[in-house]
Amino acid sequence: MDDFEDTSYGAKGSKPNRAITSRSSSSVSKLTSSKKKSSSTPTSTSSSIKASTVKSTNPDLLPAPSKTFLTSPLVIPRPKKPVADAIQPETLEFMRDLKLNNDREYFQLNEARWLAAKLDFQDFIRMVKEGLLEADPDVMDQEPKDSMMRIYRDVRFSNDKSPYKRQLACFFSKGGKKSIAAGYYFGTSSGGETFVGCGVWDPSGPALFRIRQGIANNADRFKAILETDAIKQITGGKSGLDALEPGSSQLKTGPSGFERNHPMIEYLKRKCFAIGRHFTDEEVVSEGFLEKVLLTFDACVDLVHILNEWIG
Repeated sequence: MDDFEDTSYGAKGSKPNRAITSRSSSSVSKLTSSKKKSSSTPTSTSSSIKASTVKSTNPDLLPAPSKTFLTSPLVIPRPKKPVADAIQPETLEFMRDLKLNNDREYFQLNEARWLAAKLDFQDFIRMVKEGLLEADPDVMDQEPKDSMMRIYRDVRFSNDKSPYKRQLACFFSKGGKKSIAAGYYFGTSSGGETFVGCGVWDPSGPALFRIRQGIANNADRFKAILETDAIKQITGGKSGLDALEPGSSQLKTGPSGFERNHPMIEYLKRKCFAIGRHFTDEEVVSEGFLEKVLLTFDACVDLVHILNEWIG
């Protein structure tokens, strides 16, 4: 913890001029060059966000809150020096507070913090995308805003009417964030809720059937992908079936159309074919976090490709 300040709730730190200092030298040079260009020539989106932030932080323009909001005891680690290749502590602090006060009035009163967190997240996932494209050129090359998921929840058919999601998240795939294709997910939030995942989560019936067919007909190939050293490294030594995320549910018996005693029956019961990795708040705000995200994605390129081969 020598690299971290002993900070109290809400402490502010200086925002770094992002420059990558890890991964391969060629990757570093490319990502850093792109980041400097982006920083020196602000886009219209960045300009509008900055303008809104200035306006929103004027206390004379903010309405008085009509209710008392909660304060979290969770302290987000804060590096002593500005970190370029990580999520900024202020972003996790905003998500920490929003989860505790998941309320439209709170969100409106903290619009400046939201816009700063959104900009920081898009800043980071731009670097993620550029690094990911080196490992998987099939991924659609989009602007960060197009791969970022909305923070607003669809509450129409939910008993939970909380208006905002618990994570800032994005998804990269060959078809974009709304595609049925397997791909790469990154979501960040406070309290150890940052998650990096690769594959496909609970696909629709036709896609699920094609994946199961692919597994049944290519058992050795699929198992070999899940037993690589790279997969074991990002899953804490797990491989094969144990390396896969459990998903929302799975069948108790074999799916229709497949033999109940098939050698891959335990795989065929699954509805989720993804590998994931969680990160602590300290890891998320620390130097080298970008490299950890990209190494997770790199390890799963073969898994994503074989799934998309079967999905079509």
